[in-house]
Amino acid sequence: MVLSGEENFLLGRIIFCIFAIGFFRHAMTVRYYNIARCTIGVEGEHELELLARLPGFGVFAVAAGEPDLVVSFGHTVEIPQQEPLHRFDFEESGYSCRYYGTGTERVFVMERDGGKLYALRQADSHAWASSVDEPSALRFLIWMAMSIYGTPRGLAPVHAACISFENQAVAFLGESGTGKSTHAQLWLKNVAGTKLLNDDSPILRVGQNRAELFGSPWSGKTHCYSNIGLPLRALVRLNQRATNSIEPLNMLHAIAAIEPSLPPALRYDEAMTDHRLTMIARLTRLCGVFAMGCRPDDEAARMCQAACFGTRQGD
Repeated sequence: MVLSGEENFLLGRIIFCIFAIGFFRHAMTVRYYNIARCTIGVEGEHELELLARLPGFGVFAVAAGEPDLVVSFGHTVEIPQQEPLHRFDFEESGYSCRYYGTGTERVFVMERDGGKLYALRQADSHAWASSVDEPSALRFLIWMAMSIYGTPRGLAPVHAACISFENQAVAFLGESGTGKSTHAQLWLKNVAGTKLLNDDSPILRVGQNRAELFGSPWSGKTHCYSNIGLPLRALVRLNQRATNSIEPLNMLHAIAAIEPSLPPALRYDEAMTDHRLTMIARLTRLCGVFAMGCRPDDEAARMCQAACFGTRQGD
C-alpha cells in the first residue's frame, strides 16, 4: 500500500501526537529530587500531589535526569510469609513496621489497626510500593528506600540534630529526648557563625577519603530543609548529666556511639550490617567522634565547640 504525500504527513502528525501525549503523561507522574547527591525519581500521580503539599521536598526538586534510585507507587506488593528480620513501631503515626530480607530484595511493611497497610519491595536501585494516601507514611517509605539503596554505597540517614560552623558540619547523636535539638540551639545562641543544618535526619555520605553531611527533606518538627552538604567535622554522642564533660572515643566505643543512630531496621540485616560497620570505621578515621555528658546550658555548647574545633568562643 502506497500512501500519498498528504496521508504520510497526517500519519507523521498522529505518531508525533501519540509520542507527545506519552511523554507529557510520564512527566506528570514522575518527579526528581537530588538529596545528598543522590537523584531519586518518584513515580505516582497521587503520591506526587501529596509530596507537593509537604514541606521540604520542593527544596530538593530538580529537572528530569537519570535517577540513581526510582521509587514507584501504585503497585501490589507481595508480603513474605516468613518471620521478618525486625519489627518496630513508627510512633509518629501509630504504625507497626516489619522489615524482611529475601535474597537480593528487601520488603518493608507499615500496618495499623483497622486494616491500613503500606508496603515497599526493593531490589537495589528500584523500589515498588503500594499506593499511599498519608503524608507521614509517604515520607517514611521514601526515607526507607533511600536507606536501603544508600547503605551499601556509604550513604545513610542518621538520627541527629546537626549544625554548620566554619563551613563544616557537626552532628549531635543520642536517644530521643536526650537533648539533641536543645544542644543545637545552644550552639546557635553561644557560638557565633553557627547555622542549623537539619534537626532530625541529615544524610551521611562516607567515602574512602571524605565524610560529608547533607541536609534532607526529613527534619522532624523543625522546618529546616537545607539543600547543602558540608565536610563532617565531628559526631558527638550526647547523654544528660549533672556536669559537663566531653571525651574523644576510640574505634570500639565509636561504633557503639554511632551505630544506634543509623536506620535501626537495617541493623538486623547481615549484609547491611557489614556496610554500616565499614562506614563507621571510615568515620573514625575521617572525623572526630566524641561522647559528651552535659547539662542543657550555655557552657555545654562552648565546651563542645572547643573540643570539636580546638578553639573556644566566649572566653
